[in-house]
Amino acid sequence: MLNKYNKLQYGFFPLGDGILIDDAEKKKSVGEFKIMVLGNDFGTDEYLTKECPDGKERDTNATISNLIKRLRLDVTNTFFTNFHLGVRKEGSNTNRLVKLNTDYKNICYAYFIQQLDFINPEIVLCLGHEVRRSLIECSPLFNDWKPKDATLKELYESGKYQIDINDKALGNRKFIIIPHPSDNRNLNVHIKDVMKTLGINYKK
Repeated sequence: MLNKYNKLQYGFFPLGDGILIDDAEKKKSVGEFKIMVLGNDFGTDEYLTKECPDGKERDTNATISNLIKRLRLDVTNTFFTNFHLGVRKEGSNTNRLVKLNTDYKNICYAYFIQQLDFINPEIVLCLGHEVRRSLIECSPLFNDWKPKDATLKELYESGKYQIDINDKALGNRKFIIIPHPSDNRNLNVHIKDVMKTLGINYKK
């Protein structure tokens, strides 16, 4: 489980530092984080090698770009992280070839709980169905997001896309499932609801 890669200066935690500010001096002034963005995993070794030059993820990456420019998240109070640890050796960023075993899932969930305790965000933005399904497996508190094959349309129409949690392990905070930011089509459909929930005025 040890990270054999060098820490990225700009990228999703735990491979990156989780603070998407491309200025070392500005990073020093960052305080508490209101929002935690929770992705699935960092992706593949190939992605890391080809798309992270100079020890940084590209800010033109569709996920990062849409979170910052489309959703207009304030990077000074947002922490960016992943649920699953490590980098995949095979497959693609959207296709996992190796099935995850239970021990690994439990380790990742335990580590996520530690992150929640340390960062203590008010809101956890969960990126896409993979994150939603992982949380469903780990805790019955996310049963409103069942079944696993539920669509975002169903969750948003029923109002179940957001869950208020008050729990010893998960804390007192709001979890929101949003379309994966790399999926522009679904993001366009639900962006107004997401921004309203976050208290951000929608602008085209």
